Amino acid sequence: MEAWGQEKIIFSNDSASVYIADTLVGDFILGKQDEYILNPTRQYYYIEEVAYGSDLRDANKNIPEGLRKEDSTAFKMNFIMVDTLLYIGYVKKVNDLLIPKKWDYGILDQLPAQIELPEYSSGATKIKIFREYEFIRFHDLINLNKNLGKDEEKEEEAVELMQETK
Repeated sequence: MEAWGQEKIIFSNDSASVYIADTLVGDFILGKQDEYILNPTRQYYYIEEVAYGSDLRDANKNIPEGLRKEDSTAFKMNFIMVDTLLYIGYVKKVNDLLIPKKWDYGILDQLPAQIELPEYSSGATKIKIFREYEFIRFHDLINLNKNLGKDEEKEEEAVELMQETK
């Protein structure tokens, strides 16, 4: 019986090279991070920040610019295409060869409906990583996009907004 795929990973000290069918698809250096998802096929994954309780993620916009604390790791509101479906939310779409673990809930983990908040806290966020089809199913994007209708003008506006945010 033959193996289905012909993937090969060659490690050398702290670096690795990934081959599929004897074609190099990428090199990477392993950092201090302990966990990664190896993505040799470069499929899209969706890493989403989900709010529990009060959603204060955009509250920073109300603070004068000179007094704001900018967090470069913070998720920003994005317009993204998931397959052929539009989604708006605090999400990052990635297809890197090596995806470092920066989430609370992995691909096989269920997001809880509620969490216990720390004392004197009005809200919290958790991060979940999804495969594409799971993301579509979780957010019921097919039905949401059907309900948008076929308004071409609104679709063009959404595409323009997406391009402006990149």
